Amino acid sequence: MNATVSAFSVQAAIPHSRVCTRQSVSKLPTTQLPRQLSSPPVRQLSKSVSTSRVATRHFASVTRAACNGVEGLSVQVLPTDADVELALCEAVLKSATEAIASKGAFSLAVPGGRIPKMLAHLTSMPAAKQVDWSKCHLFFVNERQNEGKCCSLNKAQFADALGIPDDNIHAPITGESPDSASAYDQTLRSQAAQIIPSIDGMPSLDMALIGLGNDGHIGSVYPGSETAKVHSAASLALPVDKPGKQSITMSLAMMAAAQITIVASCGSAKVDAVSSAIRLSSDSASWSPGAGAMPWVDSPSARLASGQGETLWILDTEAAAGL
Repeated sequence: MNATVSAFSVQAAIPHSRVCTRQSVSKLPTTQLPRQLSSPPVRQLSKSVSTSRVATRHFASVTRAACNGVEGLSVQVLPTDADVELALCEAVLKSATEAIASKGAFSLAVPGGRIPKMLAHLTSMPAAKQVDWSKCHLFFVNERQNEGKCCSLNKAQFADALGIPDDNIHAPITGESPDSASAYDQTLRSQAAQIIPSIDGMPSLDMALIGLGNDGHIGSVYPGSETAKVHSAASLALPVDKPGKQSITMSLAMMAAAQITIVASCGSAKVDAVSSAIRLSSDSASWSPGAGAMPWVDSPSARLASGQGETLWILDTEAAAGL
């Protein structure tokens, strides 16, 4: 991504949200999210963090600006984990609605952990009933090999209730993790353009949702691991062997290639991982082979801003306390 605007932009969406900025980001284009509400201007603040009152009740808009000099990287800080959950679900609804209207299908990558539990909120949202979920295709950011934990969790929390067909749930195959990873790479590459279009030769999901571990891992890409050092698009899915378990994970390149990649994280235990990722995002996004050490290896989520789409962090105030 081009680092064209040096700003840390957060557009508040719920009353009493904290708004962060380092320089003016006025006159930047905005991405309208589900409710077509008028967006209050981004306030120019003298301090890095302050409090803003916004008249609208829910997720109004996110400014497409640059965070730490990375164009297309935005951070939204909301008061509580419940607000993060709502914002995440509304973003999914918006992306699903637009993708189905424009190309007849919606491709969504999901992890395990807390994200599927947040997405359970979709089942009680009236707007979700207006989406044709039979045109949604689920893919998995990571999966425990031969256990299907992520697939089962996502089905139980929201996919079955929404009516996403089993044929549209693209789970990894069983077997040894290298074989499963190779097969999943082909699954991602072989989808019809209506489901996963290719942009400059790289498959691009409509949306990828990412959870953040306390140690900074995303998917099954762990800080300092060999998978964190894979930067090319030659492998879209990678095997991960850790003591006592095998898994596969989407590569960082595949996660970052989505039209919009969202990292949703809550709680004080995430402070160090969040602040490290945001701090390293600029160097990680601009890195190229031959440019020296990979800045993101110990903070893999910093590499997510390297894609051509949007990268949005949705945080509660506790997780964002170090920004």
